Amino acid sequence: GAGFGFGFGNFLQVLGNVLEIDFNMWNVMEYSIGFFGGSGMAYGVFSSVWPKDDAVPEKWVNRVSMFLVAVFIPLIVFRESLTREHFMKRLGDIPNLESIATISTWFVVIVLLAMIISIFVKLKRPAYNKSDVMFFFFIYLIVYTLLSYSITGLFAGKTELNHHLYVINIVVIYFLVRKNYPAVFSNITDKLETKPWAVYLIGIILFLAILSLIAINIHGELGGSHNRFPVN
Repeated sequence: GAGFGFGFGNFLQVLGNVLEIDFNMWNVMEYSIGFFGGSGMAYGVFSSVWPKDDAVPEKWVNRVSMFLVAVFIPLIVFRESLTREHFMKRLGDIPNLESIATISTWFVVIVLLAMIISIFVKLKRPAYNKSDVMFFFFIYLIVYTLLSYSITGLFAGKTELNHHLYVINIVVIYFLVRKNYPAVFSNITDKLETKPWAVYLIGIILFLAILSLIAINIHGELGGSHNRFPVN
């Protein structure tokens, strides 16, 4: 899934840059990787037999895991890319740069603190159900979207189309997960049939080879490209 998504997304990125489409084509490639990779993982989960596990993890295990995911990692991200100095560099030459960078930094701090507090209050039980998982998923996704808006200059009046698509994604996913759909696969198995998957693999490789051939023949040197394998 992710392997195909990477190759297909890279083709879309090259094609978009060649056609000079006014959009962040890097995000298109990332979206392709996530969509096809996630689809592949979902297929593996919903088409396989899984043993039932009723064991409840110890309370300290959940607490440590929650601390790493909800506190430690966001703090690292904040230090590396969301401080006032980073905003000053990222926003560039705009009016009232210092005040906008300060406001953006405080906005990020408030959003992250709200996320941390809400996660620890909501997920304080030792075992989690579907609603808890959905809560964690959506709060992380919403926080990511808000931070993306702030990084690109929300408080300077600057937004980008791909961030609006994040909001659309959140709304679509929210309404989809609220519905109870029937099982995706009626027959699940714990066996892997190698022959059809070998055919699928060969087909994917051939398809990506065709896309690669098209991509290398529709453009000259692209800006930002690197000669990774120079020929003497």
